[in-house]
Amino acid sequence: MKQNGLAVKYFLLLWALLLPCHLFSQLNESFSGADVTSCNPWEGDIDKFIINASEQLQFTSPAGEAGSASLQIPLSFEKNMTWEMDVKLDFKSTDANNLRIFVYAPDTIYIQIGNNTRRVSLYENVQNTPKLRITGRKALLEEPYAFVSIRLTLEEGHTWTLYTRKEGEQDFYKEGNYKMSKSSADPQAFMMMTFRYIKGRVSEYLIDNLNITHGMTETPEPEPEPEPEPEPEPESVIDPKQVIISEVMANPKGSTSFPETEYIELHNVSETAFLLKGWALIYDGKKVAINTLLLPAGGYAVLYRAGRSICVDEPGQAVGISQFPAALSNSGNLLYLEDTEGKWMDEFYYPKAQAGVSWERSGDDAYLSTDARGGTPGSPNSVPKEIEEPEEPFSNVEEGDIVFNELLPEPFTGGSEYIELYNRSGRQLSLNGLSIAVLRADGTLSASYPLDALSSSVIPEGGYVLLTKDKDAVGAFYLLASPEAVYELKLPVLSNESSNLVLLRTHDQIIIDDVSYSSQWHDPSIKNKKGVALERIDPDGHTRQASNWTSAASTAGYGTPGYRNSCFAYEGNSTIDGISSPILREDGLYSIAYHMGSPGYRCRIYIYNMAGLRVAEIANHELFSLSGDFVWDGKSFAGDRLRTGIYILYAELYKADGQIRYERIVFPVK
Repeated sequence: MKQNGLAVKYFLLLWALLLPCHLFSQLNESFSGADVTSCNPWEGDIDKFIINASEQLQFTSPAGEAGSASLQIPLSFEKNMTWEMDVKLDFKSTDANNLRIFVYAPDTIYIQIGNNTRRVSLYENVQNTPKLRITGRKALLEEPYAFVSIRLTLEEGHTWTLYTRKEGEQDFYKEGNYKMSKSSADPQAFMMMTFRYIKGRVSEYLIDNLNITHGMTETPEPEPEPEPEPEPEPESVIDPKQVIISEVMANPKGSTSFPETEYIELHNVSETAFLLKGWALIYDGKKVAINTLLLPAGGYAVLYRAGRSICVDEPGQAVGISQFPAALSNSGNLLYLEDTEGKWMDEFYYPKAQAGVSWERSGDDAYLSTDARGGTPGSPNSVPKEIEEPEEPFSNVEEGDIVFNELLPEPFTGGSEYIELYNRSGRQLSLNGLSIAVLRADGTLSASYPLDALSSSVIPEGGYVLLTKDKDAVGAFYLLASPEAVYELKLPVLSNESSNLVLLRTHDQIIIDDVSYSSQWHDPSIKNKKGVALERIDPDGHTRQASNWTSAASTAGYGTPGYRNSCFAYEGNSTIDGISSPILREDGLYSIAYHMGSPGYRCRIYIYNMAGLRVAEIANHELFSLSGDFVWDGKSFAGDRLRTGIYILYAELYKADGQIRYERIVFPVK
């Protein structure tokens, strides 16, 4: 990889030392010296990088971990700039295991080195959604020990051009260019390398010969490529049922694979590209304008409320709509599509929603997604389970079919105790013939409280039922994501300290599940337990095992009655630890998503300016759920909106057992 001799290395080192430390008009980094900061004052996850024997920057992730690590340095902005570097890797990159080079703000421009198709591409973050601007050659990084030189240029403050040169090529290859629609009034240039890694060896990701200059670098143009065949013009006259409503996520609460954002997917089932101009989605009698949308043959478009986070599979496109319904009904609803003349084009009725799972379409039939993530936004629908004749719910519930999943023994003043049950049997079950009782110390049961008095007493497969004496009192303090799963009935009084609850068959006293809960099961950091529910961590784990229970997260309001627990986890869960960079929403607020690998983390999150001064606080000793997001108003301690510029998010994540980790993320404030 080295192209310069030792003498050149020492010259570059001397040149770098003569630069001021706080701001760089240009950056030459040859990675000489003993450590990462020998030549230039890099900041970030310094401990995850080394300078190897060949004088290259080498990333070293901890064995068996997953997450991200960054190095960053500020730069001065000019309308004409050039970024150059050499990159080498000895593994096949993926969408989750790659390198991103961030170069510009407030519109985030970054180079992504590696994905499932082994490309080097250019992205722009638009309305919280990454947009592919320059695709790059397929399989550029396919060979073992792939080596590529990268050059990115900015001209006149708005035109980006990406070049690559892989090992063995004489000249740079022009991957493409992209002209921004408008340039920022206060643009910021910076250099941030973010390595995103999964559980596996990625230590052979090497960077060298990093040069950032003002002005343009002469780049030889490659031989002209043959003119591509012109693409057919999209059709504007469309017959009904050629574009259909193919998927609906009405209740994303508890999803661990996607942001908790409702969406409606459109699918062009024809072999012709269509221009949807002036089309509308009809929901509850109200028209939601789609405006103009180019939908390729066989393509997918995922409609959602603009300003919220969304994750869309390739080859789909995310379409943010400001008039998108604020909340889709969880009890089911009928959706229509109309063209610009008000002509009916399609309709789809989605049934009662299940938390974290979308309804997908096969012909005119709806089925719950069988994809392990709970949906397929932007890509072909999952394969439905074999359709069988509807069966009556099983009434003979067996041991372990239904389990205690969440308990609130000590409610807030004015609130109500509750007990949540979860159906893990793999089939829908009837609650008729079941009762709840308290097991006394002498082994006898207290009075039984039958469940067959409920107005509707069926739990669907993977479903929840919440039992309480006062539904309104629960709703006064907690989100009821599925109100139809909450039932009022007489229940035993729950002791604040400890008790042994039993779920049993009434006629033969067979125990279905029992839990001997204790207030000691709460997270050690919880001092005041009033209003804090106890949640089961693994639904397939042991009910009586203390390590399988913990406190509901403060980020979830200390309770999740009737839907997936905030601490929900299971063996094999591939959730990646980490905090995402703040994303500016349409409403001017910043969304900060996080995904944790295990429950029990608390956090402190602060914002620092580039001078190292703490200017804002986002979270102070919050108890994390496994995934979610914080919302920040972009204001300082004084209540003023922060000035446009580059800032650092600093997070401390810690557990009561002494585990602690730190994260630093450089991001733009607009």
